[in-house]
Formats: sequence, C-alpha cells, structure tokens
Amino acid sequence: MRPLTVALACALFASTAQALNPQVAPFIPSGFSMVEGKAVDLNGDGHTDRLLVIEDGTRPDGPRKLLVLLGGADGFRLSAEADSVLFCRECGGTWGDPLSSVQAGQGWIRINHDGGSGWRWGSSHTFSLRAGRWELTAQEQYRRSPERLETSYSVPPSECQNTDLTRFVCGISLPETLLVASKRAYFYQAPSPASRGSSYVIAGQQITVRKTYRTFVEASYLGEGGRSTHGFLRLADLKPVDF
Repeated sequence: MRPLTVALACALFASTAQALNPQVAPFIPSGFSMVEGKAVDLNGDGHTDRLLVIEDGTRPDGPRKLLVLLGGADGFRLSAEADSVLFCRECGGTWGDPLSSVQAGQGWIRINHDGGSGWRWGSSHTFSLRAGRWELTAQEQYRRSPERLETSYSVPPSECQNTDLTRFVCGISLPETLLVASKRAYFYQAPSPASRGSSYVIAGQQITVRKTYRTFVEASYLGEGGRSTHGFLRLADLKPVDF
C-alpha cells in the first residue's frame, strides 16, 4: 500500500482522452507525449482547467513536465510549467515508474512518487494556489526497510530552497563529507527544530551528507563496530573538512 496517496474521491478528474482536445494539444512540445491528464476547476472561476503530465518520448529517461492550463471563455492559457517536480519513468529503481499519482482540487495540486527495491521510498508534495502562484504547502517523505520498518517525516516548506512550483528546489543531493564543529551535534528525526532526538555526534567526527536543505542536512555517521546513525543535523553545527 502507498501510504501517502490520498483518496481520489476528493478531486474531480477527467481521462487523458478528454485532456487531449484540440485546444490543449498546442501546449505539448514536439517530441513530448502525454502521461496523464486531469480536468478540474483549479482556481474556482467556474471554468474547467487542465493539469497535464508530459514526458520527452525520445529517450527512456526523458524528463517530465507538469503543465497547468487555466480555462476561460476563449480557451486555455498556460499558467505554470514545472520541470523539476516529476521524476522520469526510469527513476524509480526496480520498482519501475515512480509516479504513483497526480491529484488536484480547487486550489491544490498533489504529486505522489514512490520507488526503490529492497529499501522503499516515497514522497508527497502538495502545492496550493496563493495570489496566482503555486507554492509548496506540505511535503511528506517515507522510507521502508526490507524488514518493513518504516520511517516517515515532514519537510517544512521553510527548509526548501525554492517553493514555487515552476522553480521548485527542496533539498540538494550533493554527497560530501563534513566535520562536526560543535561540542555536540544532535540528530533530528526531520529537518525541523521540534524533532530533536537523543543521538548525537561530537566535535571532530566526520559525517556523510546526503542532502542539504536551508538549515539542516540529511546525514549519516558510521561509528565503532560499523554501527550507522542516520538523521538530520543542523548546518550550523558542521564545517568543511578543510576548514
């Protein structure tokens, strides 16, 4: 079961065939094909809008885009185009296509992914319409071990580098090694000050960073006996190795 998927009953959908009407087709670039299409009144103006997932069909790992088309008396206009919120068809590991579902309702869009193999992972990103812009308002992540032990956490939008749907960046994956600068650096269960745990590393110890947010990093520490501790550390507690 995919725990981050929300009941479809709360959204008004249409088939891909409905989305691919003559008024919508001109918005799909050459070389791209439809993956999924939704029809729903996104902005509450009484006109049916379109939410399209398209992909570059010229190669197996072709990038995907999310198009938001707002409807009106004269047809559709492109309201938003996002190319960093969707994973490619080949980006889910042995699980296959990672796109679990795209959901929408008046004023909101939710994108769900999951993938992996022995270890499973999943994410859910919710964007809300605010003053004409789609802004991230919720982000959930989960991991499940081969023993089916699951860890889930929320990433506050304030930790993202850019919350706008069209320029979305939340966590930069750039593996590196850092040193602990503080006397003690506590591990957090999520990139949030309210989730501090009891485990910590001490000054001078090296940690491996997996992903960097605004004020936290997702990191792991390999201790004696090969025991690994994984979680989130405050950037302020760390420094470069060559500092």
